[in-house]
Amino acid sequence: MAFPTGDKAGWRASVDLSWAVFDGGFRSAKRRQAEAALAGAEAALRAARIAVSQEVLDAVRELELARERLRLGLRQAELAKEAYASARRSYEAGLVGSLDALDANLRTYQAAVGLAEAKARVGVASAALERAVGRWPQAHR
Repeated sequence: MAFPTGDKAGWRASVDLSWAVFDGGFRSAKRRQAEAALAGAEAALRAARIAVSQEVLDAVRELELARERLRLGLRQAELAKEAYASARRSYEAGLVGSLDALDANLRTYQAAVGLAEAKARVGVASAALERAVGRWPQAHR
């Protein structure tokens, strides 16, 4: 059979569309599963934010406490040096025995150790705060 143009061959183009009318609830189940996964992820994000906030607050408090201990350690070391100087003068004047001078020297040493510990706590607390706020170097994580 020939076409009106005289050609005996021709082309035909068509588009077929199909969709599932009933899938047994699969799509709605997948949607609910995705919504549940989203809710879980949002809850985990909220929990992480709370944990980070608490870590920062704890680090700030610890740094404040460490600085106060440092201030007290400085004052204690200063008083211990004064007490040792006074005990030494009293010993040289013959007013106290050598044990009193040695005791004052020991207290000066203990105050110096306490001061070193306080300085170390300030450093540790500062590093903990830097880490809590995300400024800790990446190489150390």
